[in-house]
Amino acid sequence: NLFSNLYEINFNLWLALEKNLCYNSKMKGKWLIMKITYNSKEYEVAPNTTIQEVLKEEIEKNEFKVIGAKFNNEYKRLDYVITENGIVSLVDISSKGGMRIYRRTLIYIMAKAFEELYKDVKIRVNYQLSNAMFCTVENMEITDEMLKNVENKMKEIVSKNLPIQKKVFSRQEAEELYKKEDSSKGRLQLDLETNKTIDMYYCEDYYNYMYGDIAINTGIIKVFGLIKYEHGFLLRYPSANNPFALPEYKETKKLLWAFNEYSDIHKILDVS
Repeated sequence: NLFSNLYEINFNLWLALEKNLCYNSKMKGKWLIMKITYNSKEYEVAPNTTIQEVLKEEIEKNEFKVIGAKFNNEYKRLDYVITENGIVSLVDISSKGGMRIYRRTLIYIMAKAFEELYKDVKIRVNYQLSNAMFCTVENMEITDEMLKNVENKMKEIVSKNLPIQKKVFSRQEAEELYKKEDSSKGRLQLDLETNKTIDMYYCEDYYNYMYGDIAINTGIIKVFGLIKYEHGFLLRYPSANNPFALPEYKETKKLLWAFNEYSDIHKILDVS
């Protein structure tokens, strides 16, 4: 009985260590308790735990939708797996950083919607104009019907709250992917020899590269709109000051000046 009791105690101790400690290769094989600090409160973190899992309650009760986080002052997705001690802050859509993540996620959802409806379309996201991105389509005529269809498809994608998974490929894996898929998505990453890894974001069967992290699901993108503008269209989004509604659309002189300035520069550079 004594042996049995000692075995049980040791086994339970091992389970506790497995749950609350993390093996850190940088410390040459030592086991460490990971700790993070959020709003001056300290949390102990088990292995393979994400920011979202640790701060689930804080994320849910935040006044504005939380779209990302900062870990040791670096932007991270909410599904980032914590591997070391650190300080965490949540990034919501009322902040400039949060709205940047919102904008990138919105562009991703728009591209997915276009691909589902118009498989061979070539979209160019050109530049920002007053809480909107000016976009063009290179190989199809832009119509009100097209934009209505795309906006409805985007709303459908958002309503499903689909997960968006980040995948990191080695250069060899990326080269094999491009050979298999015959795709140009993210290929510019491969052209830079200094890039040791290639990042891709997957949602259902769709994948694409974005120049920064995006949200972990589509459901957070509630407010947006598409309208025709000049020879392209505007992808509209809210401001960080009021993330719950689109600002009133006004075609101001500043907007027209920015558009014409961009067009003139492209003529000088002979860029279409």
